Amino acid sequence: MQMASLLRPVSAVARKCATEGAGVAGRLGHPVRKQARGGVQMRSVVLVGAVMALAACDPQQMADQAGRRIAASVVLPVVQLDMPTPLAQRATDCIVRNATAAEVQALARDVAVVAGSSTKATIRGIALRPEASACFAANGVPQVRP
Repeated sequence: MQMASLLRPVSAVARKCATEGAGVAGRLGHPVRKQARGGVQMRSVVLVGAVMALAACDPQQMADQAGRRIAASVVLPVVQLDMPTPLAQRATDCIVRNATAAEVQALARDVAVVAGSSTKATIRGIALRPEASACFAANGVPQVRP
C-alpha cells in the first residue's frame, strides 16, 4: 500500500479538526514545494501536520464521532425498511444526532449483526423524541407515528 493512500484518512481527520478550531493545524497552512523526486518532503510535512492536528483534537469527541458513525451503520438498515434510502439517510442522521452516549454504545454493539427487537425499540424511542421530530421536519422526513 502506498504512503499517500495511508495518509488520506488521517489528512481528512486533520482537516476536520483544523476547521473546528483546533488551532495547531491552522499554523501549518503555508504552501509546501513538492520535491521532484518522490515528494518525500511533502509527505513528511503532511504526516507531521496530521499528527499535530490529531493531538489537538479532543479524544472524547473523536471517540463519540466514531461511535456515532458505527451506530449510523446499524440504524440505517432498520430505517430503510420503512422508507427509501435518501429519506432513510436523513432520518438516520437525525436519530443518531439525538441519541445519548449510552444509546450510541448500545446501537454500536449491534454492528455486523441483524438488529434485534431491542435495537429496533431503541431506534424507535429516539425517533419519537421531540428533538428528533423537529429534525425530521427540518429535513423533509415523515414523522414517526406513536
